[in-house]
Amino acid sequence: MQTQKGIIDSTKEKKIVRLPITICSSKKTKVKRGYPYRLYNSKRIKSFTEKYGGFYIILSRTHGLMFSDIKYNQYSDLEMLPDRQLLEVLKKQANQYPELYLYFYNPRPLTGDKWFILLEKARFNVKEFRCLKDFDLSQYIHYNELEGYNNLLEKIKKINKQKKSMITLEKFW
Repeated sequence: MQTQKGIIDSTKEKKIVRLPITICSSKKTKVKRGYPYRLYNSKRIKSFTEKYGGFYIILSRTHGLMFSDIKYNQYSDLEMLPDRQLLEVLKKQANQYPELYLYFYNPRPLTGDKWFILLEKARFNVKEFRCLKDFDLSQYIHYNELEGYNNLLEKIKKINKQKKSMITLEKFW
């Protein structure tokens, strides 16, 4: 039941935050620290981040979920987690952020299906789409009603402080 327009579905039990997600790329920039859109040189990621502006997630082989308005340290392919460890990171994130509904951008099913299945195994609510035009985020975002998204970012900030992480929270818009 949707009682509020925007990125949030208000229900009696919880607020839902719907965000598009795609897998990271081996094509990285030389930026040492930055928002996800600055860490990658991939045309696929550039198109993805331009389409969804400040509302997306990159699935990183090192960080797990990388939110669009949080700065992360760059990493090399040598630092990537094995699939089993990445699954454990994702399970923890799924438990921390139960309000997330992910829409997985998978333009290459032969390689991308693995990541979709990994998100499902981590118990995320996830759906798949293959073309950027197939998921119109504007049907979910109403810029005056971002309470749930802002609450999610505050939650991430608290969790990162508890972990004494190097991640910092900064507003993107």
